[in-house]
Amino acid sequence: MKTKSVICFLFLLFLFSNVGAQTNTYYDFECGTTETMLRSSTSVGYSANGYPFTPKGDLRALVICAGFGSNYDSQYVSGWDSAPDSIPISLKNGDIFYSNFSQFTSNPPASAIGNISAYYHAMSRGQFRLVVDVYPKRINITPETEGWAGAAKKVINQMKAENPNFDWSIYDNRQNVPAYQSDNSNSLPDMKPDYVIIIYRYSKSFINSPYPTQVIPGDAYARIDFDNSINYNGYTFNPSCGYTQFTGGGYFSTLFIHEVAHTLYDAPHVSGVNTVTGDYVFIEKGWSQMDQNYVPFVSSNAWERWYLDWIDGIKANGTNADIKSASDMNTSGEYVLRDFVSTGDAMRIKIPNGVGKNEYLWLENHQGITIFDNQLIAKDGCDNNFPASPRGIVAYIESISDDKNNPGNLFYTNPSGIKYLHGAGNFDYTYQNPPEISCWYNNDVYNFHQAAINPISGQCGAQEIKFDFNNNNLIDFCNHANSGSQCYPPIPAKEDNKVLIKKDGNFTYDFLNGERAFAAGRKLSMASNPCLINRPKYESNGDKMGIYYLNGISVSVLNYDANGSARVKVQYKDVDITNDTRYAGIIYLPDITSDANPDINIMSNFTLHVDKSGTPNKKVKTSLGDFINPTEFKCLTSSFFKQSTYSKVFVENGSSLFVENGAKYEVNSNAELAVKSGSNFTVKSGGNLILKNSAQFSVELGATLTIEPGDLFSIR
Repeated sequence: MKTKSVICFLFLLFLFSNVGAQTNTYYDFECGTTETMLRSSTSVGYSANGYPFTPKGDLRALVICAGFGSNYDSQYVSGWDSAPDSIPISLKNGDIFYSNFSQFTSNPPASAIGNISAYYHAMSRGQFRLVVDVYPKRINITPETEGWAGAAKKVINQMKAENPNFDWSIYDNRQNVPAYQSDNSNSLPDMKPDYVIIIYRYSKSFINSPYPTQVIPGDAYARIDFDNSINYNGYTFNPSCGYTQFTGGGYFSTLFIHEVAHTLYDAPHVSGVNTVTGDYVFIEKGWSQMDQNYVPFVSSNAWERWYLDWIDGIKANGTNADIKSASDMNTSGEYVLRDFVSTGDAMRIKIPNGVGKNEYLWLENHQGITIFDNQLIAKDGCDNNFPASPRGIVAYIESISDDKNNPGNLFYTNPSGIKYLHGAGNFDYTYQNPPEISCWYNNDVYNFHQAAINPISGQCGAQEIKFDFNNNNLIDFCNHANSGSQCYPPIPAKEDNKVLIKKDGNFTYDFLNGERAFAAGRKLSMASNPCLINRPKYESNGDKMGIYYLNGISVSVLNYDANGSARVKVQYKDVDITNDTRYAGIIYLPDITSDANPDINIMSNFTLHVDKSGTPNKKVKTSLGDFINPTEFKCLTSSFFKQSTYSKVFVENGSSLFVENGAKYEVNSNAELAVKSGSNFTVKSGGNLILKNSAQFSVELGATLTIEPGDLFSIR
């Protein structure tokens, strides 16, 4: 069957000699895809069984370092010396892998934060132990006409010639490639090594390439170019069961986990790697197996651990916390979330989104009990410490998959399938020109300023800020699952996305800092910043963002106990707006309560601004010279919008508010509804606008008021 594999290229913007866990280097992933025999695009089975191997039990792998002989040894590769048999320094000293099963511990030291073996052991809660041996000398080949695709076979044949009696049996403890169909963690050997990694001593900075007529096939890809044609001391090979790294100076642990995730369960690009946005426009910065550089935690997220059965269902302190509707909640609606990494506690709440694809709010509590709640890299390019990692409840919206029985085909169908929320809230941003070249490893740094709050459609420190930075009169982005370079014509997508490094003159590194967490007393709701709402896709046909659906779900962080465990409360039909707020975007109000009660209630003495966003939400510049579509707020059939006494609603800056057929909008005594110049208020036929005595309803000159025939307009 014809399927795909993922090739990941790691562009090293700046190279340093230290490749250990605290390397001060900025990495930017750029990936491509090729058609291979690795993966079925319509796989069925069970996700936690894995494709090349089941991520449980014990697995021993072998790393083979390869080179191209004396003509290339004198050229510099980060982390390697020039001796003919040299291997990377970090592979010699054991920083990257354990080589013995006795090394595993439930509480690894801080120095193990970049150790792959320790990572898998902690994320799987002890279910998966990976150890890796490094072949003690480099295997050198003479490059000829075989090209990059044939180099691996040449390496293994050279190793066979030098060591024909090599004992492969210690690397063969499983039946290879369960392909999701079975758990192979306790299977029998099959005369195929379980996992082999090749790392070449090569850099793109080489003056001459070993294969000058070929473009390097990425810095790495998650396969080995061996097959059954190779017989080495009775053993043959499966190309799915390995990993090839072409540029040998890269960051081994991050790259390894990234590549394995692609082949293990067809992981899509999330966390902003490869500048992938999919159909979601904004680049998200957060923790996952896709990226562990410059994110707040070296941790798998709860969706990944759930998908691989590394946590026991979705539970909070032993109580079911997988909430798809109000009927799934316990009696009180309160749950206790212990430390996520050490216990596996998590919560998942389904969010209505109007389009049928399931989206969920996930909650994790990161208390720093293990090293994996810290950052992999501690300092910026000026040797300043990064801000401390968040402690407490963190949140994100996931729309990758909730079906473990149909794994595979996630890479292309669900890129950028996680939106990370930021406790500091969503805002419109402005920035100063020109950028400076400073502590972000000689990359451009823009000084950003938080403008108006924008709880629904604004941006936050968990995203790269999007503007027309390259001044080409377009907001450049590409919805390809792999990268902008895969679009035709290729687009400079990275140029219109900038990491939020500096704010109001200070280096804040918002994507790392502790403000991402939600403190005791915080609440996510229709009235909060950020707003608890679905995550729409960008609609290319209309050059606009999709629809935000208000939902009435709220999550409150009640308190943290002395051990850091968080008590949270989930509510449905929580529709009261209890603070001044601003709504921008295409926003629909459905019948949330399914009864005669309000579906949104602007409480007394509070103001709602239905306002134009200040954040780009379209690709092509408007006649006003910005990249922002006007706001539309629709009260859908059977919905009830209520303004309590002394509340205010302003429809402004070209926005529109519609009361659809069967919807009701009620302005109570001494409440004010004002339609500002350039904006629009429409009551559709069958809509119901009720103005109570002493209610104020004003339409400024230049605004539009439309009352369609058959509406139910009344003053009481």
